Amino acid sequence: MSSNDMRLIDFYRDIKVRFNKKMDDIIRNCNVTLMNTEKIENAFLRIAVQRITYGVGVFAEFLQQVPRQDVYELQSSFGKIVFVGNESKISSFIDSFFGSDSVSIKHLQRSNLWTLPTQAEKWLSDGAQMVVIILSSFYHRKYHSRYVLKTPHLIRQVLFFDKPLDDLLASPQYKNIRYHLRRVERDGIRCEFSRKKEDFDLFYRRMYLPYTNERHGEFALINSYEILWHYFSKGGLLMFYRDSEPVAGSLVMVRGNVGSGVVGGVLDADKNLLRSGIFTAIVWESAKWAESQGLTYIDMGTTSPLRSDGVFHYKKSFGAKVENCYNRRTVNQMSIRSDWYFLMQNPSSDFVDFLNLKGLIVENRGKFYGALFESEVEQNRPQDHIDELKEAYRDGLSGLAIFKPNEVVYVEVGSGNTNE
Repeated sequence: MSSNDMRLIDFYRDIKVRFNKKMDDIIRNCNVTLMNTEKIENAFLRIAVQRITYGVGVFAEFLQQVPRQDVYELQSSFGKIVFVGNESKISSFIDSFFGSDSVSIKHLQRSNLWTLPTQAEKWLSDGAQMVVIILSSFYHRKYHSRYVLKTPHLIRQVLFFDKPLDDLLASPQYKNIRYHLRRVERDGIRCEFSRKKEDFDLFYRRMYLPYTNERHGEFALINSYEILWHYFSKGGLLMFYRDSEPVAGSLVMVRGNVGSGVVGGVLDADKNLLRSGIFTAIVWESAKWAESQGLTYIDMGTTSPLRSDGVFHYKKSFGAKVENCYNRRTVNQMSIRSDWYFLMQNPSSDFVDFLNLKGLIVENRGKFYGALFESEVEQNRPQDHIDELKEAYRDGLSGLAIFKPNEVVYVEVGSGNTNE
């Protein structure tokens, strides 16, 4: 390669790096704007601003990713996985799927987005168990592998007040919750409602910020003081005390017939307090407050679309149902995030079992389903999965999405099957 060609490449790389930094700024500003839209009382104007802002952010993310994306080879105990996306997303994927298991990472190449479907076919034919693609939702391409699954970047869990909460607490489903609430009570912790600014300042600086940073680390999405003050002004603060000392708190607010939460925090992210079950008390008292206001349900916030995810499992223990992340009636934790695609051609039976244990969640026509993969040799009928279907309902889902080679069957109790 000539020196002129090298200079041209270096010039392009320099321009691209600067351009991507500008896109980072736009995405960051869009996320801040999306949070600030919750101050807009007029529903029509709020929704319009949110949709425009979200569209701008998604397009900026797409411009960052064109014309090529990095491709990595991950070697796990199940074999090779090809990962397409920013290096920063790899750790999130590995943590969610493999935890502490050893996974090696090797950079393969940069792939042109326009030929990505063809490249994915080649990687799968070369023995990859799975191809994972993380790209802006502005990018649309049809993939041709035998299994194609797309997950939402976030799901929302909602606790409906179908019956009085005290009756729910007495049910067998709430056995573990009753245990943790008794522990907190024995620890001498009580709850009070507050509208005091000094309590809010303590909550934001000593509870919310430390807990959120400790819980989410580099992936933490921190709400500004002004945003949470706006929520506080629309409701208040549940403060938890041991004797006279504040130890935890949670913001509660109302929009329409919805109680919104839980934006909680624990004093200095105290691990002993967290182990004592304090967050169970936070969720329970927030729900009780919402019920006392005559509301119909409480928004428990967003989580990853994985049934094996600890946060998902914790919220579903309250009987929470899975709904769309975006709800025009309540506080929305919207942010600019890429879509996740999972492609497989001839996965091993061990890998299929592994994915089924992970419990991916998919959306179809506004409903959410637990993904269940079948290998070619299984080919069971939907009625053969009655136990898995019951478990999906207990997890707050509408049913199962059964992935067969080149086919998806959506199954709900008493509703028959829907093929795609």
